[in-house]
Amino acid sequence: MALDAAHKQGLIHRDIKPDNIMVTHDGQVKLADLGLVKDGRSRTNLTRTAAVWAHLTSWRPSNSATPSMPTPAGDIYRWAQSLYMMVTGELPFKSCGPLDAWMKKTKNDIPPARKFVPQLSERTDAAIQRR
Repeated sequence: MALDAAHKQGLIHRDIKPDNIMVTHDGQVKLADLGLVKDGRSRTNLTRTAAVWAHLTSWRPSNSATPSMPTPAGDIYRWAQSLYMMVTGELPFKSCGPLDAWMKKTKNDIPPARKFVPQLSERTDAAIQRR
């Protein structure tokens, strides 16, 4: 997977979202928009320095401790959130206000995707919930 390959090279994408995940006509998944990539092994930005790189809806709660040092875990969190959105068609906290969404995130209180898509396999739902 592209994200795994980037992480093995020490690169953090920082902008994983459905808009940046492309599927080719033959079913290959491609990761796009490397505009916010950061070298995770150093404090070096590989992209524009003043970029805002996360929205509250996709911000991983543990990023609060060290927002200037993103980790692969943040990309994985946003990948799971993107998968949730692609499977259900909804943000996990769509009906919540920003503060309520933040509190639910910190408690990992996310509605199971199978609640919205009952035919989803238990394995896929478990992978999404693992975050």
